[in-house]
Amino acid sequence: FGGSARPTESADKQIVGGKGLGLQVMSKIGVDVPPGFTLTTPLCQVYQRDNDLPAEVWNGVREHVERIEKDMDKKFGSRDNPLLFSCRSGAASKFSFFCSFHSVILFTIC
Repeated sequence: FGGSARPTESADKQIVGGKGLGLQVMSKIGVDVPPGFTLTTPLCQVYQRDNDLPAEVWNGVREHVERIEKDMDKKFGSRDNPLLFSCRSGAASKFSFFCSFHSVILFTIC
């Protein structure tokens, strides 16, 4: 969502969570939303089962980070021009990343 991301045609709250849905809807109607991306509830279920995410998901995360780096003219991990992310947990079901802090740890090691 936001930045140069393609608008989502429709999003399901059970899949992207309430915060993810809100950001996608705001972006779609033209609100200036900072660029970002959502890890879906099914991915949370995969992580809880396997204690990891598939390689193709990590590749997708890297692609989204690169897109956002270009949109924001910043670099993730840079000391001089850092790109900062806010990681939120809050899927609309019991299958959410169980802790936002854990989500931050997962994201920063990718």
